[in-house]
Amino acid sequence: MGNYHRWIFEEVHPFLGMRIAEIGGGLGTFSQEIIEGHVRLQAESSLDVFEPAVDLHSHLRQRFLTSHADLMAARRLAAVTGYFSASATRYDSVVMVNVLEHIQQEDGLLADIHEALTTDGTIIVVVPALSWLYSRFDRAVGHVRRYEKRPLCALLSKHGFRIVKAQYMDVVGAVGWYVVNVLARSRSLNRSLAAFYDRCGIPLTRRLEHLCRPPIGKTLLVVGKKSMAGTFDLRLAALPRSCETDTHDDRGHL
Repeated sequence: MGNYHRWIFEEVHPFLGMRIAEIGGGLGTFSQEIIEGHVRLQAESSLDVFEPAVDLHSHLRQRFLTSHADLMAARRLAAVTGYFSASATRYDSVVMVNVLEHIQQEDGLLADIHEALTTDGTIIVVVPALSWLYSRFDRAVGHVRRYEKRPLCALLSKHGFRIVKAQYMDVVGAVGWYVVNVLARSRSLNRSLAAFYDRCGIPLTRRLEHLCRPPIGKTLLVVGKKSMAGTFDLRLAALPRSCETDTHDDRGHL
């Protein structure tokens, strides 16, 4: 899924700071995008990748040692075993790509992220979109839910984040997902079909969505900037228009 993850990375890259935490690194696919596209290009930057699954953490650490031993030796890259929690370490950016949908209770994690971020820090969340796309496959891979834009924006706002970007991505993929996983009720990933779509479909879809943002998509991306305690509004009416449309502010590193 190289083109898919590269697309996501290029959408979130303007929001990455110098000290980054990625929650749920898995096999390190998105970590690789951050390392090559940001950490290696910014001499003062660093990345801590958190992974609670013992087998995945072992794989992740070995991957980093094999490909990025210099960054690990310089303490600019770490594979951290266990769950993310608030600590003395402060981050400029916290990234979650296809992680939040696995969490039964999001509130505790989001509170920890808010505490762990610097004053102007950003949270970057990428999740499966649209509840009506929820399928047997979602359930099989441990997805508790899929998300709509407005409720996710409201959830982040409740936890002290000002939304600066919110957009659906991959509308063509949403159609394919609906046919294969909702209508046909597939419970497994067709790897050859997924690879073909990533190779041929994603580049075309990306170009089309660059010209016109879609009102729906298979994936939802939301970026929030940490607000000072007590300055955020819990009312849905306080949410910015970016939670209803796809306008956004991506100036600098926030």
